Amino acid sequence: MPYVATDSRNSYIPPIRSESTVPTQASYLLNDPFVREQAEATQHRLLEHTRSAFSGKDGGGSAGGWSDTITHAYRLTLGRTPSTEEARTLGKYLTTADDPVTAWTDIVQALFACADFRLLN
Repeated sequence: MPYVATDSRNSYIPPIRSESTVPTQASYLLNDPFVREQAEATQHRLLEHTRSAFSGKDGGGSAGGWSDTITHAYRLTLGRTPSTEEARTLGKYLTTADDPVTAWTDIVQALFACADFRLLN
């Protein structure tokens, strides 16, 4: 029987994890080159969605203009809409960022590293 990449050595017994997360999990998601590549790919997908959905409209560059993209990012990565505070914080970050593309990659990677992405409710 091949070894299954889980916490259980017996593949017939599903792994049981506590709700806590060890620091190495968060560190991996924040520092691993593979995760960064996936964040970049997702960022491209988000910005392409923004360009096609908002052609002729303000698709970014202001906190209000990024609102739909922020919501789409949360739905795509976390399966939910952002809270008002989350959307406001990201809107402020995006309006002050020197490079919106890099800022979006950072945001997506942060969403990948958050507890909502790692844990199921």
